[in-house]
Amino acid sequence: MKNFRLFTIALFIACFSYPVSSQTTSLGDTLGAFNAGILTPTPDRSLRGIEFAESHYWLTGFDPDAGWQRKLYKINAEGDSLIQYWTYSTLMENWVDLAYDGEFLYGAGIDTVYQVDMTTSQRTGVQFKTPPYYHRGLTYDPATGHFWVSGDDNLIYEMDIQGNVIKAVPFIQDLPTSGLAWDTWTEGGPYLWVFSMKYTSTDVRPKAYQINPANGQLTGVTFEGVNMNPFGVDQAFSFTLSDQIIPGKVVFAALQGSNYQTNNDQLAWVVLYDLSPETTGVPGPEVVVSPNAIQNDLLPGDSVYVPVYIGNLSELWDLNWFATLEYPNMGTTDPGSGLFQFDVTALTDPDFDKNMRSMTFINDQIYIITYPDFGVPAYIYRIAKDGSEIISKDIIPGGFGSTWYSITSDGEYLYAASQYVIAKIDPETYQTIDFTINTNFFAASMAIDPQNENFYLANGGIIRKISKQGQQLNFYTTLYNIKGLAWDSWSPGAPYLWVYHQSGSTGAIEAIRLEPETGNQTGVSFAGANLSIDSTYIDMAKNIFVSPDWQENKLVMLALHDSFTELGEGADQIVVYDLDVIPPPGWIKLLPPSAGTAGPQETDTLYIRLMAIMEDTLMNANLVINSNDVLNPKIYVPVNFMMLPNTTTGISELNSTGDGLIRSMFPNPAAETVNLQFGEAIVNGRIEIYNTLGTLVFSNEIGRNAGTYSFDIRNLSSGLYHLIILNGSSKDQRKLMIR
Repeated sequence: MKNFRLFTIALFIACFSYPVSSQTTSLGDTLGAFNAGILTPTPDRSLRGIEFAESHYWLTGFDPDAGWQRKLYKINAEGDSLIQYWTYSTLMENWVDLAYDGEFLYGAGIDTVYQVDMTTSQRTGVQFKTPPYYHRGLTYDPATGHFWVSGDDNLIYEMDIQGNVIKAVPFIQDLPTSGLAWDTWTEGGPYLWVFSMKYTSTDVRPKAYQINPANGQLTGVTFEGVNMNPFGVDQAFSFTLSDQIIPGKVVFAALQGSNYQTNNDQLAWVVLYDLSPETTGVPGPEVVVSPNAIQNDLLPGDSVYVPVYIGNLSELWDLNWFATLEYPNMGTTDPGSGLFQFDVTALTDPDFDKNMRSMTFINDQIYIITYPDFGVPAYIYRIAKDGSEIISKDIIPGGFGSTWYSITSDGEYLYAASQYVIAKIDPETYQTIDFTINTNFFAASMAIDPQNENFYLANGGIIRKISKQGQQLNFYTTLYNIKGLAWDSWSPGAPYLWVYHQSGSTGAIEAIRLEPETGNQTGVSFAGANLSIDSTYIDMAKNIFVSPDWQENKLVMLALHDSFTELGEGADQIVVYDLDVIPPPGWIKLLPPSAGTAGPQETDTLYIRLMAIMEDTLMNANLVINSNDVLNPKIYVPVNFMMLPNTTTGISELNSTGDGLIRSMFPNPAAETVNLQFGEAIVNGRIEIYNTLGTLVFSNEIGRNAGTYSFDIRNLSSGLYHLIILNGSSKDQRKLMIR
């Protein structure tokens, strides 16, 4: 699998790498970013045009810090090195945008498009005038040899190289046509893309629009860009489309004006967005799942293991998958009703600790860490989930930072974030185990995806996704003042990422459910509780955690608040919200690992366990296989399971020993050969093996007076099988697991 390697520019933020072929992405997802302005000599604060050609980025600028000299820059594909640049006279008009026809660059000047030799960076003499005065966008259609240009008005012109206008198409009134690019990859194309802006009362940011050039109509396909500046707004400049930047991806590489590192530094960033999900021109993994439905009947107390085969039909690309469970037709409708609350500060009497910072839930206990005053040790409290008692109070051990700023849990271990570091913690001893992750990011709040072992870190409105090795996998900015993050792999359609934030307009707390890869809202949210006695005070959000283990048949969100008592003093409180979701049923379980990678033409196996926990009951659920298949990222496998009454004979008989013919069977699970020892000599014996669908897959005679028997299973697929030994009128049965 090929990975796209980006780089780190150490000013304010470390940019990120993205192993694109290993991640499930959607149209407009960010794949990477780099600060282009900082790579230029002065640095150039007026970059305007961009094109990706001959394995390099080409950018135009007219540098105010160098006497407004006109410049052309050549940057490597990794975005971490300036290869070469050319300086022009200030009398020479600036090329605002660039296009590439496979041999030459073309620069859009004030009202003229010039052909540029890429070796010398000089004009060739070929040029043509255009209707727009003060260009904004320029792109080239290789099929017709025509150019598309835009200026300050809302018309986009198709022109030939002689300067003849073929036609003009309108864009949205009062929105800029800041950049243009030609799309030959998207299904149903070609299309013309416009880089513009979104302007609302609450959100201003770059935005891309797709146009059908044949009729000039917007197709309705659009996506919003990120603001690299968390304190202001990015300006849409130019962009380029290419399938050469990241193998297997069509990339929308946008040049955005920002002031990210220091206030008003005016340095432009290149942000990479994913265009591939709308295409069929770029290959990718192809998922196939077998069986496409699961049915089984069991007696109470019995259980069965069912293999699910996850195949990759692609000959080139890795398939990355993970499995979840859900009840069918159980969408969230009315989340946020309060189930429980208690005052943590009052529980700490006589300490009255008012510096609680973060919280998580594991092993039926609440863990809370404090953020101490100077010279005071940081503590971790372990509290009974009903708020009745403090089970333990310990000083947070040192070793990887002065204190812990946020904690979370994967259900087995604690994970604690210090400054730029995450450690895996034993929940009993609080000692660091296994590994420590360098984040290069201050994680004020944190969530973990335990299946893929990825972390989501938040600070302000920024969310970073990193692997357990510390590699940054994704990055985006949100409009939220994030105080808490929580992972939700249980709600229908999961996984989701919940944010707990403080509204910028009212200051009130709100919980919002997001798509974890894009930060887009799913439409599910609720208002947080305000527990302050004094109405002039508003609760302050601190942290959240989502768990299916708090109460039977309820998925809940635990939240840590800073409230105010009637005396106006701070009081930290725990609030438990009902998310109005029934967690996955107890009668079905995914056996680890429930995530994996299938290489080209390879197959992975997921095992699920069905358990008959009651009598005479029909149960239904969905097994959901999520993958990075662009066209089919989610596959739903319905599971229908009947728990039979005790009077019914069925498949559970396979647990019985029958007449005791088999003394031992080893190894089990097995990979190559199985050995049987019999409790009595076999006189007229036969062995039969059936798969879980009841199909006979192996049969053979057993020699007379045999005390042992060995057979080869390498022709059988991995999974659960039923082995039967027949000896005259006697019969014995076992379950056989093949790895």
